[in-house]
Amino acid sequence: MDVQQMDDFITAPEEVGYALLESCKAPSSLCEYGGKVQPVGKYEIQDFQNSPPQDPFELTSSSPNSRASDSSLPVEYLEEHAEHQETTNQSEDEMNYFLPPLEQPWTEYLDKSVNAPYRYVASLPGKDFRGKILAACNVWLQIDKHSLATIERVVTMLHNASLLIDDIQDGSTLRRGSPAAHEVYGVAATINSGNYVYFEAQSQLLSLPQSLKLITIFNEELVNLHRGQGMDIYWRDTFSVPTEAEYLHMISNKTGGLFRLAIRLMMAVSESDLDLLEFTNVLGLLFQIQDDYKNLTSDNMEAAKGFCEDLTEGKFSYPIIHAIHSGRDVHSEILKILRLRTDKDYLKRHVVSLMANITGSLAYTEHAIRALHAYAIKLLGTIQPDNPLMRDILDTLV
Repeated sequence: MDVQQMDDFITAPEEVGYALLESCKAPSSLCEYGGKVQPVGKYEIQDFQNSPPQDPFELTSSSPNSRASDSSLPVEYLEEHAEHQETTNQSEDEMNYFLPPLEQPWTEYLDKSVNAPYRYVASLPGKDFRGKILAACNVWLQIDKHSLATIERVVTMLHNASLLIDDIQDGSTLRRGSPAAHEVYGVAATINSGNYVYFEAQSQLLSLPQSLKLITIFNEELVNLHRGQGMDIYWRDTFSVPTEAEYLHMISNKTGGLFRLAIRLMMAVSESDLDLLEFTNVLGLLFQIQDDYKNLTSDNMEAAKGFCEDLTEGKFSYPIIHAIHSGRDVHSEILKILRLRTDKDYLKRHVVSLMANITGSLAYTEHAIRALHAYAIKLLGTIQPDNPLMRDILDTLV
């Protein structure tokens, strides 16, 4: 390159830039092979230096100043450019055909397909215990109808979603007297549906005032719930027997977490300054220990989940923990049967008989239920106004 060519190169950067851009696209381009830039080859820089600067993407034959009508452009270049433009248009058409719009709406059909396991478990008749708790607490907190309905929807979604995951983790085959969701839809789809609904539930809170505070509460209690569930699984899978105190701490997270989440959300949007957390914690303990007792003794529980399902799962429930720590000689016998995770009814009835007649664990559990109920009634008396609806709920737990 002589001095004049160098001057042209410097004073016409747009022209050179255009040449480089187009030659990188064309077959004879400046391309990178193995990390080395190959020379253009058949075009010289002087082929482009006389063309006036203009937008490189506005090539029209109708314009007298366009590159297509510029006699200084080589015929070979124009032919290659036209061929390249045709290929580009064809590629864009193909992309538009194969790639759906990114803004494609999430339809009800898609949601039903992905979320069928949740819809299934939500359709099974339940006692709506948590909904009744919220209605009773609103006697005190007096939140508006929209907030109450939203929080109730969030709690219901979380509860049913957690059942999907729990039944997989526990190996349960029945839920509310019907096949568990994963037995119908498979494990993978059921896990995905449960996790999906966790986030759907959280998004419901965005419609309420102080949504950031509400989401913080949501996250805190969901963490507590998973901590409690994790400890329950760890003890079962490692066959580590917890103490009674450790078990109570675990269920205050696993079961109490959802109760606390509901009441804390209500307290956050209420204008009342009532603190219902202690009452809520007692309620969670009472509910879970009564559930443990009924799992071993209730005909209704047998119909809904199977006979003594906790024994089949090898789970350390409140009465089972007491039986193992009772110091009686039969504790090793109970442990051996528990380790079997048996579905044989005669073995499970034998364990229940030992807990009723030898270790006194069923009576001990009954005493714990009455004590927690009495304490809940005492706390109820300190909260104004009087709440007969909550009193009726407590009486169903004893």
